[in-house]
Amino acid sequence: MKNMIFIFATLIFIAFSSFSQDRGVKLKIKDSVGNEISLYDESYALVIGCGKYEVGWPELPNAINDAIKVADILSNQGFNVTLLKNPSFIELNKAVNYFVYHIGLNSNNRILFYYAGHGYTMKMSYGANMGYIVPVDAPLPGIDRSEFLSKAISMQMFETYARQIQSKHVLYIFDSCFSGTIFALSRAIPSSISYKTAKPVRQFITAGDENEEVPDKSVFNSQFIAGINGEADCNKDGYVTGTELGDFLQNTVVNYTRESQHPQYGKIRDPNLDKGDFVFVFESGDLLNKNKKSVKEGLQSINDPLAMNFSKYTNEKDKYEWIKKLELMKSDFNKAKEINKDENISVINKKRMWNDFLNIYNEDNPYAELDDQMRQIALNMINTLEDTSSVFIAGGAFVMGSEKGKSNEKPVRNIKISSFHIDRVEVSVGQYQAFCLATNREMPKQPDWSSESCPVVNVQYEDACDYAKWKGKRLPTEAEWEYAAKGGIENIIYPWGNETSNKKANFNGSDGWDKTAPVYSFATNNYGIYCMAGNVAEWCSDWYSPWGYLENDLKDPQGTKTGDLRVIRGGSYKSKIDDLRCTARQGKDPRFRYDFVGFRCAKSIDMK
Repeated sequence: MKNMIFIFATLIFIAFSSFSQDRGVKLKIKDSVGNEISLYDESYALVIGCGKYEVGWPELPNAINDAIKVADILSNQGFNVTLLKNPSFIELNKAVNYFVYHIGLNSNNRILFYYAGHGYTMKMSYGANMGYIVPVDAPLPGIDRSEFLSKAISMQMFETYARQIQSKHVLYIFDSCFSGTIFALSRAIPSSISYKTAKPVRQFITAGDENEEVPDKSVFNSQFIAGINGEADCNKDGYVTGTELGDFLQNTVVNYTRESQHPQYGKIRDPNLDKGDFVFVFESGDLLNKNKKSVKEGLQSINDPLAMNFSKYTNEKDKYEWIKKLELMKSDFNKAKEINKDENISVINKKRMWNDFLNIYNEDNPYAELDDQMRQIALNMINTLEDTSSVFIAGGAFVMGSEKGKSNEKPVRNIKISSFHIDRVEVSVGQYQAFCLATNREMPKQPDWSSESCPVVNVQYEDACDYAKWKGKRLPTEAEWEYAAKGGIENIIYPWGNETSNKKANFNGSDGWDKTAPVYSFATNNYGIYCMAGNVAEWCSDWYSPWGYLENDLKDPQGTKTGDLRVIRGGSYKSKIDDLRCTARQGKDPRFRYDFVGFRCAKSIDMK
């Protein structure tokens, strides 16, 4: 089902558009008797489109286009618009918080949220239904319910945000169908503009009711744009209020969809937040002219002879357009470089950002070379980025094994390892379940306590190899595993350090654990990798030799060429603390299934 439209203003989540020009124009309107009402100091909108989903949800090709159209029309109506395309949970959450706790602090602001993407209604254990919007990296609830709940944002949370924003007029628009307690709203009859309009309000409009399928090609979107362009002005006073818009959408969308879609609208039930009305000024010619003039004057003042040869222009309009395009490209390129440095933003979304940049600025500027240089740098950025589910481990030398360990941890050797990637967490039940569905395999039985976010167990060695191959990866060698577990620290005993602790890992004797824990439950090691010790032991690719290592196998060692057992590393929730040491190793029959053995994947630098 197509989801809701949500608009958040934040500087770091750009979509490389011209929709973020600063305006700062105060908005005043007149009531029916000519009295002037000062409404807004500034107007902000965050438009979000989610179309390219990563974990099970069907793609929504039109969601991004719908968001772009909305951003364009709102920009023309005087809003400072930020367009956010295909955000991950981290990006969406950061945008929401920035918008609520920074942009929303000015009481005289007008704020619009617009979201287009998937929405979902979940039956809660206490009987109520809860609606959610879905960022692109949230899995289907059937694949990983816990992960879905940790990434989707509920309507109850949006109600909390609505009460925390200080700006007096806030309008939420969701191009989706879902249900939730937030839509037990008070209804109002459209009325004329008056002093009451300036009172605080929180208004909500959703594209459909619970269990109604909202198509990707959105009638709601086209009618929303028509409405704020003037068609929703039922009393013909030159303004469209939030109430008029809701009433208009309910009538037109129901009609044009032949009653298959019923938009819902209203104000939040709060005596302090239901007196005002959001206002669109669709005929604000003076406002728009001022904005265009200031933007044009700013562009004409730019003097960058190294970037462009203006002497070749014969048409002033073309000159202005090329200056404008190049300056927008330079601005968005510089923002993208800053975003690229942010370690809290996933590599997947950084890649998407650079691809968006290349798609938007794909036209060659015949009077500049700078645009070609920026495109080449963007391509280089894409080629150097890797999936954030893995950690890049730079190659190097380390001491493998332990003089104080068991006989199978010797002889101690100086090993050289090539650079590689290794998964940040063990493969989860939900991830392996998706693999089984895709390859028509039977899902191995999991312990009764296990959930979709716990590491998968009872996976035979060959099945683990097949999963890794399906992901374009492989199992790590035990040398790679030990190198990654030590986190680049010589003489370290456990992945977290040298002290014994019952709180650093999930093992037999740890604080409150006697079963597998969700994959992100414990702290990372120095490389940012979770649960390299405890929780589940992990298959490695090597055959196991109980007599220790081959002394001559010193560069990217692969172990013995044959054997009966495969290496497992890291210990599990059943293990004693000694088995959690970075150098500890065991062997298990690869044909068998073990309820304490899971795995994670690795990837060589040259793997495609």
